[in-house]
Amino acid sequence: MFAGIDVSESMIAEALARPHPDNVSFQLGQAEALPAEDDSVDLITSASASHYFDRDRFFAEAKRVLKPGGVVALFAYLFPTVSCPQQPESRFTEEYDKTIQFFADQPTWPQTVADVMKYRYSNYVMPFPEWTRDDTVTIDQEWTIERLMAIYGSLPGVQGYIRENPDKGDVMKQLEETLVGSLSDPSKGIATSIRVSWGSFVVMSRKPIV
Repeated sequence: MFAGIDVSESMIAEALARPHPDNVSFQLGQAEALPAEDDSVDLITSASASHYFDRDRFFAEAKRVLKPGGVVALFAYLFPTVSCPQQPESRFTEEYDKTIQFFADQPTWPQTVADVMKYRYSNYVMPFPEWTRDDTVTIDQEWTIERLMAIYGSLPGVQGYIRENPDKGDVMKQLEETLVGSLSDPSKGIATSIRVSWGSFVVMSRKPIV
């Protein structure tokens, strides 16, 4: 059995609305109060979320619910690098990098996210003596600028900037126009294909068997 746990009702509803195997369930819950019996879980994973947890309480829960030999695996993604292979002479990558840096420099950018980018969870004290990490996995995908805008606009730091600066107008539309305008051939607009490369990392710790 696999259980997906989230504090957000809307996230649970979204998960339940999607096709999933019969042995997968979703329920409301907190990382600091896992809805599981003692010594009953083989694996705990968290994707780009553990930096929001109360880690002391979460790790205490991991110690409680994991079976001997069970593993807690915490992974996250770095900001993607982007390029436009079909228009290599364009300024697209340069404009994207400038935009990432602009938002990262704003006071609305969460410090927790900044710490993830800087430390990559190397500042975590894992709950068990045995632990390891892997920083080698990269995900390469073909996206459109439209999809990039949708993902980018959902970031907490970007949403925070928009809320705090209503006088700036439609920030995401302005960003979209800047990126499309940086292309050497902007005729396809937001449907332009781009290459997105996500670096990732995972930190794992195993509960002693004895």
